Amino acid sequence: MAAEDEVRLRWRLEPLDRAARWHLPLARGWAGLRRRRRLRRLIRPVWLRRLGTALPGGRRAQAVAVFEDGTRFPFPCHDRYWAKRLLVGEVYEPELLTLLWRLRALPYRFLDCGANFGYWSALVSGPALGAHPTLAVEAAPDTCAHLRLTAALNGDRFAWRQAAVVGRAGATVAFTDGGGHYGRHLVGVKAWAGEAAARVEVPAVTLDALLADACLQGGPVLVKLDLEGAEGEVLAASGVFARQDVGLVFEDHGGAGGWQAVRLVAKHGWRLFRLVPTGLHPLADAAALPAPRATEEGVNFLALPPGEGPFAAALAAASRTPQATEVPS
Repeated sequence: MAAEDEVRLRWRLEPLDRAARWHLPLARGWAGLRRRRRLRRLIRPVWLRRLGTALPGGRRAQAVAVFEDGTRFPFPCHDRYWAKRLLVGEVYEPELLTLLWRLRALPYRFLDCGANFGYWSALVSGPALGAHPTLAVEAAPDTCAHLRLTAALNGDRFAWRQAAVVGRAGATVAFTDGGGHYGRHLVGVKAWAGEAAARVEVPAVTLDALLADACLQGGPVLVKLDLEGAEGEVLAASGVFARQDVGLVFEDHGGAGGWQAVRLVAKHGWRLFRLVPTGLHPLADAAALPAPRATEEGVNFLALPPGEGPFAAALAAASRTPQATEVPS
């Protein structure tokens, strides 16, 4: 199932609003400075980013990455997570892009849990990656507002829902609302990191309930879990391991959890692969993973049910054909 080529994306940048017309060049400056080690000793990029945010219009200025297939992904010009990548042409999670590119011809449905601003929901529902029916789920209210904007800029071609994906069913759940949008999580799942003072009650939903959504009926489902440490708990409480039509893409943070999600998947006899930009690395033994670190570093994995399911067949077929190095329009 491994292949030799890394898939590439290309996009151009546009201002989404008036403020971004002059904040976008400033933001590209600090983002580019991150790559120049000598200049970084004199001028720290974080100083320029904070200055840009403090200037008039800096917090609301938004840019749009416009991909060759027409997919549009908006993000704040001075966002410390998205801007530092997209402003300098850095492909986000190239290992996941490679997997999705090789699955593009399979008529699957996509469940994006922990969708953030909707980057993958926008791309997977777009022409280049197969235009798959997609449901994006995000918990934090302000992050979800940006997810809604992403959907709107793409003609609402993917569905979205504000909710926290949990193991136990309930009406609401406590969610951190402090810090950056990229690390917010269910209260209690990151004991090592401490809890932000700000928290908010958000709607809760289980993975099984999401898989019953009408948007996800009628074909195999690729489930992406990026739940900031709650992946193991959510999978353990679900019935997903009894299904043959599901593929799991999940992030495991190792850390204090000790590769909880990976070990759970292995316990159920599912095949595990570590995602890399050039393909898949089979993981024969979860015990071979490095010892947990004090802080968590996310690693993307693919899990497939035993036997020859739809995702395994599609990946096997893709590995027998030449792979393009750029995603075309």
